Amino acid sequence: MLHKIFMAVLVMAIAAYPVAAQDSSGTEESKPCPEGAEKALLTTMIGLSSGQYDDLGKPYGIATAAVAQCPDNGFALGLAASMLADIGMRLGKAQSDQAPRVLVEAYEAVIAQDNAPAQEDVTVKVGQYEPITYSTEGMRADVDEMLKTNLMLVLVGGSRDYTVGSRLRKSIETCPYSSRDQLRALREAEGIVSALETNADGYNHGAPLARLEALRLACGKQARPLALQEMQALMDMAEKLDDLDRNRDASCLADEGLALIEKYRAESRPDPDEAEAANLSKLKAWEETMKRTSVVTCPDAD
Repeated sequence: MLHKIFMAVLVMAIAAYPVAAQDSSGTEESKPCPEGAEKALLTTMIGLSSGQYDDLGKPYGIATAAVAQCPDNGFALGLAASMLADIGMRLGKAQSDQAPRVLVEAYEAVIAQDNAPAQEDVTVKVGQYEPITYSTEGMRADVDEMLKTNLMLVLVGGSRDYTVGSRLRKSIETCPYSSRDQLRALREAEGIVSALETNADGYNHGAPLARLEALRLACGKQARPLALQEMQALMDMAEKLDDLDRNRDASCLADEGLALIEKYRAESRPDPDEAEAANLSKLKAWEETMKRTSVVTCPDAD
């Protein structure tokens, strides 16, 4: 009973903090990024980690307001993305149906953070804690790591949920990541591959695999390494489905992987450098694995 009361209060608290305020006509009002947004966010994150909040509504409101109001402040966006991911995972542990929405909001904040312009370093001092200096590259690296090792793990694990699955399947015409030669696309892909290895049950791989393909096709500056990530995911999931005696599904994924290997080889230079030669050698082993899994004819797609 207490658990149900707690969750009801939590849902109302989150609903009370919309991403943007609305005027009397129902249209959204845009507010400027407040001065000291980084300090407010860091203070809230410290309070959240030390158990200072009775519910998650206030931290959620602070994070979503930063995302809405600070599109050009990569420091604020990075802190907000991390806090939203933390809140989403806490909600997931509490089995709240709000968790998928908050996790997707964290995902959107990660994308926005990558697209924010470079900034001068900012030093933030909170209470008795040592000052923290944020740099553009340092914050981007921190968000990369959070995306790769934490957020993608829970998104892939929860991708059977419609909110998460539909977001991962969303079509993209251009690469969502703009900085550092689209490096974050690769970090996301690495996170998906790792999560599929450890957090896929044989029924939640469709949306993550669709996202890998979308990133490979849209993010041309990382197309080759993204192809390697997609091939590994196809191989791993084909083996997992084969172990579950889902031979037809396993064969279809293996066939996709084999076709991608053939395409990768065809686009390789005749005189590959050492790194590329190592990749091509690795593909020989992957090819043999997928050939062993491709034992049932996969029907042609409609």
